[in-house]
Amino acid sequence: GDDWIEWSESINATALSDAGSVIVTFASVGASLGFSGTNSHATSLGIQGGLNNDVLTGAGGVSSTATATSGVVSVDVSGSGASVSNAETMITAWSWGVAGGAGNDTIMDIGPVTSTASATSGAVGVEVNALGAAVGNVETNVTADARGVDGGDGDDVIVIDAMRSVGSVATATNGATGVAVNLAGAGVQNAAVHVDADATGLGGGEGVDGIQNNGTVTASATASGRSKSVTVNLLGAALGDASMTADAIATGIAGGEGSDTLDNQGTVDVDAASTMNFSSVSFTLAGAAAADVGDADTVVTTDATGMSGGDDNDTILNNGILDIDAVSTLQTGASTVVSIFGHAGTSAIVSASPQATGIDGGAGDDLIENLDTLDADVTATAVLTSGSAFTFAGAASDQAEVTASPTVTGIAGGAGLDTIRNEGSVTVSSTATLNVNSNSNVAFGVASAGAKTNATATT
Repeated sequence: GDDWIEWSESINATALSDAGSVIVTFASVGASLGFSGTNSHATSLGIQGGLNNDVLTGAGGVSSTATATSGVVSVDVSGSGASVSNAETMITAWSWGVAGGAGNDTIMDIGPVTSTASATSGAVGVEVNALGAAVGNVETNVTADARGVDGGDGDDVIVIDAMRSVGSVATATNGATGVAVNLAGAGVQNAAVHVDADATGLGGGEGVDGIQNNGTVTASATASGRSKSVTVNLLGAALGDASMTADAIATGIAGGEGSDTLDNQGTVDVDAASTMNFSSVSFTLAGAAAADVGDADTVVTTDATGMSGGDDNDTILNNGILDIDAVSTLQTGASTVVSIFGHAGTSAIVSASPQATGIDGGAGDDLIENLDTLDADVTATAVLTSGSAFTFAGAASDQAEVTASPTVTGIAGGAGLDTIRNEGSVTVSSTATLNVNSNSNVAFGVASAGAKTNATATT
């Protein structure tokens, strides 16, 4: 039925998952290994409504913390003609402070809410040495998702009173990753490393939602990746994905799907940062005519948004302070080597690409008004330290780039017929840095290949 949930004391929810250390050694000829990989998953929920129309209110603080970790993971596979289906490492942490659930919910007059999700992977070592072997998945995924207040499905009302606060923090980190794939005539689907952090302060979810903030909303997402001694040597092989990515997404107030009304009368502070540090990296992809080399990208992306309407016709008003910062950093260590010698279809992009948006209407016919202060800053940095060498030598259709490309937008209407009125202050700044230090070099072997180095800032 319809519930009334009220609390006056502090509520603390904590979830902890630790996968410990895993060591797997597989050496067999023509055999099949179905190893399910390493999984660590933690989910924490402070308060949640039911399936109907609920009211959630309380002066007590709500704290939700989810922490997922793993120790050292070592996977060693060798065997002619062997088949390995899965050696994936998956670390996930999900945290909700206050969640309405399904139904038309009202969340109001709530005390301080904090939601923290932390996912950390220890050192991962994967080595595959096999003649004619078929390897399905040696991917590493580290994901943290934190939400302060989430309305869920249905037409919800969320009100944060003055002098009250809602904060969400998502942190995803992977330890040093060592991947060695030495395969002649083999097939490898996935040897990628993905580190993702997502934080939302106030979210309406699906439905026609009304969200008003009179207090302080913060959302912070940090994704940090680190890779050392990554070697892929494939002669006549098929490689699907050997990419490394770090992605941080932070949103202050998100309407979600449906025609929503978002009203900020207080302060919304959004920070997102992604970082990838790598050294001693070598992708040597030299194949026969039939080789299919897919993705060897190293990409750090960041997306920070103050207020987001989402799909449908939204009304968005800012009569308070929006402060948005997005940073992406790509750092190589000394003596880093990235070498791509491949055939058509090879993608070898090294990129730092953050974006920051103050107000985003999204799809639909939106009404957007800014009557107070909007400040959005974005910084992209790609640093090739002394001794770094990037060599991309491929066929005509190869794509090789080293880029630092930040984008910042004060107010974006999105698709549809939008009305935008600004009577306040909008300040945006964008900084791009591509720093090639002494003894670093970037070389492209074929004139017809898609190869470039650049630093661009867009406002």
